[in-house]
Amino acid sequence: MLAIFQFDSAALPLLEEMLDDGRLPTLAALRARGRWDTIDAEATFLQSSTYMTLCTGVDVRNHGIYSAVPWSASDQRPRFMYTYPHPPTIWERLTAAGRRSLIVDPILAWWPATMEGVFLSGWQFEDRLVSRGLSLPGGMRRDLGRRHGRPPRLDDVYGTRQVSELLRWREHLVAAPDRVADATLDLLGRENFDLIWLNFGCAHKAGHHFWDPLAVTEGDVSEDDERTLRSGLTAVYEAVDAAMG
Repeated sequence: MLAIFQFDSAALPLLEEMLDDGRLPTLAALRARGRWDTIDAEATFLQSSTYMTLCTGVDVRNHGIYSAVPWSASDQRPRFMYTYPHPPTIWERLTAAGRRSLIVDPILAWWPATMEGVFLSGWQFEDRLVSRGLSLPGGMRRDLGRRHGRPPRLDDVYGTRQVSELLRWREHLVAAPDRVADATLDLLGRENFDLIWLNFGCAHKAGHHFWDPLAVTEGDVSEDDERTLRSGLTAVYEAVDAAMG
């Protein structure tokens, strides 16, 4: 079995600082036992294309999907990526080979038409663009939701936010990694898989909103709320580390 844990869009300097401080023990233990590599900068010149390349193994110069809404020359307008043809994803290729996969919360990745195993999207949170609620088999997400609770709806808003809303998002995003761990352990107790791919997309969304939270909040912020908001990103990173463990 191959297991991939995707710590999505983590800020490497912050990650290194937290590792040095002993705040990410799971990741530190994995690094000590394995190998720590960096990706060639030339391979990430179109950052949003990385997701499509990861799940297909095909370079952006061949798959052409560099954004969630790339430009369509024939239509002379942007179109959502799911309307474009795409190379087969790793889970589609494994399905064709009769192998089983457990895929949880891939961001900007194509949904399979059929699936050997379980495909779960919008499990840590739902949003209308990159993490839509979907599962294969069709009732799996509903079944897991009855046992582990339904995911929150966290649609990105590009503008300033109310402090109270951002505090609620912090709670949801810190709780999100446990949702991945709970669902995964639940499914592993019942089924066998050849590939497990877990994407902790909560780290990505937390980066958008908690890197500099006061820059995106409206009105006055109390000292306690400011402290809580400023700790949001590191709290999510610690929760991801614990869930991976």
